[in-house]
Amino acid sequence: MKFTFKAKTKDGTIKRGSIDAVDKEAAVVLLQKNELIPLTVREIKDDGAILSAIERWTSAISQKVHRFQLVRHCEPYNSKQKTHSCV
Repeated sequence: MKFTFKAKTKDGTIKRGSIDAVDKEAAVVLLQKNELIPLTVREIKDDGAILSAIERWTSAISQKVHRFQLVRHCEPYNSKQKTHSCV
């Protein structure tokens, strides 16, 4: 898992960054081993869910545009010639 953190050094400097760890507690331990005092540690949520939602959304838009183009380029039924054509 990946976590963002805000931590303080021994001299009081604030550090921000990200860290890989098994869980939040392990992230805190890793920061402490690096002589940092953790102030906040937050899990970075999975971007896969966001990307999946974006892909579904763009796919739906693409399908609507495609259907619109088909309807837009089709000529009405010609009763004299008994034809219906799409360009």
